[in-house]
Amino acid sequence: MSDWKVADSEIAKINEGLTKVRLMRRGGSLSLRATLPKKGKVAGNAQQTVPLGIKLNSSQPPKVKSTIRNIARQKAMELEIQILQGSFDWSKWSKVDAGEEDDQQLAGYWIDRAFASKANEVSVETLANAYKQPFSLLPRDLPITEETIISVVESNSAPKTRTRRGLCLAYAFLAKFAGVPIDLGTLGKGYKPKPIDQKLVPTAEQIIEEWERLTKPEAKWMWAVLATYGCRPHELWHADISTLEMEGRPIRITGGKTGARMAYPFPMEWVDRFNIGNKCLREIPPGLGNKRLSSIPGELFKRQGCKYGAKYLRHAFAVRTEVAGFPGAFIARWQGHSQAVHDEVYQRSIGSALDAEIAIKFGGTKAV
Repeated sequence: MSDWKVADSEIAKINEGLTKVRLMRRGGSLSLRATLPKKGKVAGNAQQTVPLGIKLNSSQPPKVKSTIRNIARQKAMELEIQILQGSFDWSKWSKVDAGEEDDQQLAGYWIDRAFASKANEVSVETLANAYKQPFSLLPRDLPITEETIISVVESNSAPKTRTRRGLCLAYAFLAKFAGVPIDLGTLGKGYKPKPIDQKLVPTAEQIIEEWERLTKPEAKWMWAVLATYGCRPHELWHADISTLEMEGRPIRITGGKTGARMAYPFPMEWVDRFNIGNKCLREIPPGLGNKRLSSIPGELFKRQGCKYGAKYLRHAFAVRTEVAGFPGAFIARWQGHSQAVHDEVYQRSIGSALDAEIAIKFGGTKAV
């Protein structure tokens, strides 16, 4: 079936639910047809056409076409309701009817500029996943409006999911960049990461035991840095250890998911115990993304017979520092995320699993 036949079929389905309005297609342009008051001071009603400023074309991705049809459906229903309630007012449709298509009012203009702005702030992988993909769902030849963005979000994600939260974050940035007041906070709420299974998080003693069992120097160094500094696995290739002689024995994370930062060790004695200053890390071919880099340490640990995954060393760092009484803001900064993320992911996950340990640390005693 051709693109136009598919479009006409969808339009016919929309019109089945309407009594006062008809959605029409002329070439790629969509408009509404209904009996409406005559414009100006002329009395009476007549069949009138209301252009929607929405265009379909064969080069649009299927999801964009679907979004455009959803917006057209909403507009048709809005006009139908106004006619039935007797509240139709040409002034509310005048901008659409005038056919204003100033490029600076359209999403495409702002998408290109917002995307270029983010390109200087985040990694290539984050840029593609967190911005390019969401922006590709938004019709470029429509203005940025709350109605359009909500339609795109609801058409491409389920409530309380990571996907919905990601879309809302991307479009909130785009709307703010374009100077359009849109509140997506409520729409993007509800997603919660899965709680961390504390059975998979190694204790300090288990971390030392596993490190001593490892035989490959590269595996030992990877394990040591991930455990001691709580960084992300892919950040091993962005770890500058030239700062180890500074006060606090930090390493500098020069890039990765959340950019550059200083990361501090805990416990500090592990820096020397694990010989972190003797860096042993393979060269990687250019172009490997964060996701692929993140898998390398885990694969190596698995081949060495480790009981724990690479990402759980990061979780273990968060748990140790939390139990030790470090302020959450510091832990979050060292690990490269916000305190809100730290509180949501780690404090909620730690929960009652470490209540006894915390009680013992701060004044209690172990059972004998």
